[in-house]
Amino acid sequence: MRKRYTIALALIFCAILLCISILFQYRAYLEDQSYGEAITMVTEELSINYLNGNKIKLEEETEEINFSVTNHSTETKYFYIRLLNIEGNTEDLSYEITSNIETFEAVTANFSQTILGSRIKIEPGETLRFLLTIQNPHKRTITFEIETDIEQVDNSFASTVLANNTILENADATDGLIRKAEQDGDVYYFKGNVTNNYVSFAGQTWRIVKINEDGTVKLVLNGVTEQMIPMNTTENVGNTNFTETNVNQQLENWYSQNLMDYDDLISSTRYCFDDSVMTDENNRIEYLSNIRIFTEQNPTNVCNGTSVPKKIAILTADEVMYAGGNLNENTGYYLYLDGMQGAYWTMTPHKKENNTVSYIVVNTNGSLGKDVVETSNLFVRPVITIIRRASVEGTGTIEEPYTLTYGT
Repeated sequence: MRKRYTIALALIFCAILLCISILFQYRAYLEDQSYGEAITMVTEELSINYLNGNKIKLEEETEEINFSVTNHSTETKYFYIRLLNIEGNTEDLSYEITSNIETFEAVTANFSQTILGSRIKIEPGETLRFLLTIQNPHKRTITFEIETDIEQVDNSFASTVLANNTILENADATDGLIRKAEQDGDVYYFKGNVTNNYVSFAGQTWRIVKINEDGTVKLVLNGVTEQMIPMNTTENVGNTNFTETNVNQQLENWYSQNLMDYDDLISSTRYCFDDSVMTDENNRIEYLSNIRIFTEQNPTNVCNGTSVPKKIAILTADEVMYAGGNLNENTGYYLYLDGMQGAYWTMTPHKKENNTVSYIVVNTNGSLGKDVVETSNLFVRPVITIIRRASVEGTGTIEEPYTLTYGT
């Protein structure tokens, strides 16, 4: 009896395993069947007809993917096309996307650029057809999805900059405008040797650092103030409140002299003085920025310390690293200033020892440096943020910089 019972349990167990195996195989079969199947997706404004499906599996050396977009609304619309959920080794993979419309510029890139097209205009009743040709020289198995959806477009500064750039989504990209998803929205930052982020404002030349989550645009002066000054004077050594620093006082004076007539275009923004700290075995205070910037080399847009509302400030070490700065000499990114006779401050402290604060700075060769005590004399490079409602003219080149038109 016991033997029969044992055999019965074994058979039941085997049956369960067989059912589980069949279930997994069936799920895999269904998932595989979903790749390459024609599908039409309909929104309130657009109908997107994916002739090869919106879920793609690459296995051949060359793949051609066709899809079309129809505007069935009564208004002109704008939309984007991008790749997402990419799985597999995309090294050496490249693509070209073309269209039947003259205004669409063919895009050729590798899979680090996941935006196939942005702010594509489509009139009521119009159908636009696209051909995505992918080169997969090693015949690797790669899967991804294609997403097409409406994009809101206005005449703001931020929208104009986005429309004038191909948006990249790979932080390893060398040069360009890179999108980074954050909790409160997308941040777009310029990186590398870009030449289309110039702004002429208040009689000065500036460079665009990034577009914030709220649509405001952060600018940095394409130069420094004339005088080299300490972050803190000897009377204020050990101060860890940026609003009470000597640099902040000089910035506010510079603002009064150079920017007060344009005050309505400049946003009061929270700037990050990253005073989050840890204490080592010798009771020496080390700011977390040291680990983030110099050990992990992993910048962040999130403020881990105190943020202060201001009209003018300076760059953080994280922003310099996002722009392409690192621990080594780098004269090939837009924050490098040729002919500088000294380093300039960032807003990011590095450590505090013997009641003296050291800061992270940008050296004359473009590298990030540390252990510069607060009483050292360095240059100051002002940063401001332009309000979201501002609009601009120009293309952002040095010959045709963006100029603000709203409120001027």
